[in-house]
Amino acid sequence: MYCGACGSLLDGREQFCPKCGAAQSPASQVPPVAGISSQIQAHRAQVVVVHNNKLYIGFTLLLSLCAAFLAGCMVLMVFSLLFPLSAPNV
Repeated sequence: MYCGACGSLLDGREQFCPKCGAAQSPASQVPPVAGISSQIQAHRAQVVVVHNNKLYIGFTLLLSLCAAFLAGCMVLMVFSLLFPLSAPNV
C-alpha cells in the first residue's frame, strides 16, 4: 500500500501516513506514478540533425552573405556620418 499524498510505502494498517500525515483510504493501494525523470524521458524533444542537405547549406550561406553585406553597409554609413568627405555649404 502506498500513501496517496507522498507515495511512501505503507504496510496497510495505518489510517494516516507516518511520513506526511495524510489520511489513508482503500484507493491508496495503487502504486505511485513514475518519477519526474521518467516523465522527462518520455516527453524529451527529439533532436533533428541536418547532414549534407545542399538546400539548407545554400540557404544558410546566402543569409550569411546578406548579413555580412548589410553589416558592411552599416559600418560605411556610420563612418560617412562621423567623417564626411566635404564640409556642408553654409
